[in-house]
Amino acid sequence: MRLEIPMKNVMLSTLALALSLYTNAGPTQKASKAPRVSHEDEEANIKDTSHLVKFISEILTLASCGNEELLVQIKRLSCTNCELRDIPSEFFHLSGLEELILNNNNLCYVTPNIAKFKSLKILDLSNNRIKELPETIGEMRSLIDINLSNNFLEKLPNKIANLRQLERLTVRHNTLKKLPSGFSKLKQLQYLDIR
Repeated sequence: MRLEIPMKNVMLSTLALALSLYTNAGPTQKASKAPRVSHEDEEANIKDTSHLVKFISEILTLASCGNEELLVQIKRLSCTNCELRDIPSEFFHLSGLEELILNNNNLCYVTPNIAKFKSLKILDLSNNRIKELPETIGEMRSLIDINLSNNFLEKLPNKIANLRQLERLTVRHNTLKKLPSGFSKLKQLQYLDIR
């Protein structure tokens, strides 16, 4: 089934309807396992790999139709337990994201492109297999909360000291040997967990 998305007056609720149609529930039925994208919440919650594939397909469809304004409206994206090994490049179309939750996956690598999320305030990469972070994370100046717990990090990038708005940094249950130089520049930091 191909879903045609009207080009005129497209709203985020259209995206929610489009996503629910992929779950074999009719537009009048509630789709219990559909990714949740709504105008009120401005968020997408994806809880398994099959819905992730459908969501990515929908992102590409909207982007190719010139409907980037819909994608910018999504402020929160949660992909938990989706067996991700890396961050799908399609996610970078969601340039208005303020919260990205990718915990409990199989991420080993974080692309330097993560810095494209200029509006991101909360980043949760906990419970993955990440061994190192790119220096470009220091370009994400809006970040206020980072959770990197339960990974395999031995060090943090030096450029993390550029995150002057950072208030919370959780890196417990890693193998950190030392904090990066310039760490004392994080004057807004109120919570640090390195146990």
